Amino acid sequence: GVPRDVHDVVPGDAIAVGPNGDIFGCPGRGIETLIRITPNGERSIFAQGHGSPTGIDFDSKGNLFVVNYRQNNVVKLTPQGEASVFASGLNGPAHLVINRADDLFVSEFGANFSANGRTVVKILPDGTMTDYIVGQGLQDVIGLALDEEENLYVGNWQSGRIYKKTGTNQLALFADVNGAVNQ
Repeated sequence: GVPRDVHDVVPGDAIAVGPNGDIFGCPGRGIETLIRITPNGERSIFAQGHGSPTGIDFDSKGNLFVVNYRQNNVVKLTPQGEASVFASGLNGPAHLVINRADDLFVSEFGANFSANGRTVVKILPDGTMTDYIVGQGLQDVIGLALDEEENLYVGNWQSGRIYKKTGTNQLALFADVNGAVNQ
């Protein structure tokens, strides 16, 4: 739903810093609003109508990509706020990161809170979607991160395991934090 006031929205599931230093946040948990916070602390609603936005990131052109968990899609928002569905048919997409080539990596937690997601999907800038990692120890995947060498880190929520995928496409256990790993 729509919050009563922009100050009621807390960026709980993901934040990203925009090209001009603004911070964008998505609260997840059924709130359909994305917020913008300027460097001087002013808050405003940037976009509405998203189905549990749980992950956001910017490409090199300043477009903001939003993972909508309940709608099983990724939406692209231009710097002017124009929205279009970029990818659909995902299995409970939970988070995303974008590399320097503007490829999107999207974790699939599993639709309807099923926690059966075992896949990281790669979406090219032209919208072509392929399974990037399937299984290999992954379960209920949520959090994703890229390091400077563009190795991909994937967190399994309930098991607390974090896997690392290198450029050579090898997936290996990186850490077991013995607790839940979210975004």
